[in-house]
Amino acid sequence: LTRPGKSPMPSLRMMRLRCDSAVMDLAAGVATASGSVRIATDAGDTLTADVIQMDLKAKTAVVTRARIFYSEDNLHITAEELRKTGPRSYSTRKTSYTTCDCEEGENPAWSFKTSTATVTVGDFLAAWNARFYIKGVPAFYFPYARIPVKRERQSGMLQPGIGYSGLRGAALKNSFFWAISDNTDATFYLDAE
Repeated sequence: LTRPGKSPMPSLRMMRLRCDSAVMDLAAGVATASGSVRIATDAGDTLTADVIQMDLKAKTAVVTRARIFYSEDNLHITAEELRKTGPRSYSTRKTSYTTCDCEEGENPAWSFKTSTATVTVGDFLAAWNARFYIKGVPAFYFPYARIPVKRERQSGMLQPGIGYSGLRGAALKNSFFWAISDNTDATFYLDAE
């Protein structure tokens, strides 16, 4: 965003919008961008979509066939429909979430896919009908899941492990991660056989 004949406003991030068509109604405070829409920020964040309908007064939007990349969190989100409900919060339909980098069309090392979800970047993704995929192969199903979308360490339960051996039989391995401080942590294990 720039002002004619002046430098960019210091309090705003630079954003660039490319699209095939854009219509803005300043009186109503709405704008629509369509056809190969791409928004990029100077921080390296990107959003690509088929259509973006924005309410400029409420600072909300509805995005069709969205693909978002937040560079700071290395977060990739795709959604059939995405509704921006706050500065870094969204509700989505047919959503995919991963922090793995890969080319478009290539399966990430891991991902979650959901039928509906709410996302607050830097906090949590709450997902309904969540499936966990490893290299594109479904591995687990969760009717509801709450997944952190943050990079800082946090205390909590780790993913349980299920196993079997001829010596010990079936086993369930549980663990708890304790982030004591920025440079100290501990992990506690409890195995049930």
